[in-house]
Amino acid sequence: MCLGYSLSGLFLYEGAQRRKALALTGLILFVAFVVIRYINVFGDPSPWSAQTNAMRTIMSFLNVNKYPPSLDYVLATLGITLILASLLDRCTGIAKTVLTTYGRAPLFTYIVHIYILHGLQLLLGMAMGYPAQIFTEFTKWSAIAAMQHLEVPIVKANWGFSLPVVYMLWIAILAMVYPLSRWFARYRANHSQWWLSYL
Repeated sequence: MCLGYSLSGLFLYEGAQRRKALALTGLILFVAFVVIRYINVFGDPSPWSAQTNAMRTIMSFLNVNKYPPSLDYVLATLGITLILASLLDRCTGIAKTVLTTYGRAPLFTYIVHIYILHGLQLLLGMAMGYPAQIFTEFTKWSAIAAMQHLEVPIVKANWGFSLPVVYMLWIAILAMVYPLSRWFARYRANHSQWWLSYL
């Protein structure tokens, strides 16, 4: 986060200069990730290794630690993010309006989407026959199951959704959050309370 904040000055440049600075910085960070990851001496607690085929080897190479974030993880994610930011900076029309709306209320959008996501998880889980306690007291249920060697219903083979369904749900939740984010962005633009700057 600190490194990300330190790069925020790149967004203060105008137009083409901003896009060039974002793309160049992103490319440098991503190349640094590839070099450090390839060396395989430091940068991530889990070294990569050659696998049975090229795709698995690539997945091993890209499998870096998010928690706690490793140097490789930070270089890869910030590098790709800055490159994407330089490309998305060219958006116009509706795409620009939508992205700007989310960007003007980032923490608010994140908090609201978490509550919607967990509420939806609870409703879908209960509709599939799982008890609500699994979703509201997950840590407690996991601990009890581990101590008593019980089968936790949430880990049954029929739980969960395919990746396309997960993406559709993600897009639906973003669409649900959009009106709230737009309202909050407008509210924040028209009010000057100190706490609004944190959302």
